[in-house]
Amino acid sequence: MIPINRISIILCLLIFYVGNNKAHAQLWKYIGDTPEKEKAFEKELSKEASSVITRKSIEYGDTFSYDTRIYTIQSFDGHPAKISLWEKPFNGHVFHVDMPGDHLVIGDFSGLARVHHLSSDILEIVYSPRSGSDQGYDNVLLLGVDKGKFCVLMEILSVNEYEMPGEYGLYQLHLKLSGKTADNYQLALHIRDLVKSNKRKNSFDKSSNTLLKFDKTLHVFYNETKIMDTVAAMYDGIGNTKKYPMKGIYPRIKLGVYDYFFANRLWYAAGKDTTGRLILVPNTVNSKSKK
Repeated sequence: MIPINRISIILCLLIFYVGNNKAHAQLWKYIGDTPEKEKAFEKELSKEASSVITRKSIEYGDTFSYDTRIYTIQSFDGHPAKISLWEKPFNGHVFHVDMPGDHLVIGDFSGLARVHHLSSDILEIVYSPRSGSDQGYDNVLLLGVDKGKFCVLMEILSVNEYEMPGEYGLYQLHLKLSGKTADNYQLALHIRDLVKSNKRKNSFDKSSNTLLKFDKTLHVFYNETKIMDTVAAMYDGIGNTKKYPMKGIYPRIKLGVYDYFFANRLWYAAGKDTTGRLILVPNTVNSKSKK
């Protein structure tokens, strides 16, 4: 049986991240620490960037600086692609992922935790959504480019850490890419799921391993496919929903209680509402953006 607090965590992840205070998962080890450690963390984020451009924004009558980090990867069709990552101050906690001709945004954004070239054609972006004061999340987004458009190869929860009276929980995922090209890519996931509780029967420490295959046509990692014939409630990332007919075979990443489907060029966290209807919630959405 899944403890009630873990069910609540999953439901919150599926609908939205709430809370007036912010927690940062891995980031909370750095934010608010000494200036030297914060500077070292910012330097680490930019280590693999091909360039960093400092821009200025006027908000509330004052001028603020923010960095645009630019990363270069090889597209799947053999061309160099430059990807810009940036967040404007005081603009609703929205993070932008840009390239000429395509744009993605991540809402309710707290901060970057890691940016890394997983290979010459895959960029790994680990980021923290905003969350409650005693809970922190990281999501991992794997990004590629094909024919001038973004490919969201995978986007799943990688860290969920929380603390409450009498209980501490940690869900942590590590990934390792094997293979040299899209023809033979595989992604190994190692997952640790830990709960330490004053109630001994609620405590556990589990580990599991999962291997994801790569579909070089859709450009996604997955461990299952599922034949679907239903109408899902699809969220758009800004609070709106629409009916989304799902008919056919859909790539899926199934990791215990966490479930994700690839549809409409994006990965969606999946769950069911009280009526049993499938709901799909994205973290990253397609959008137009301006610097």
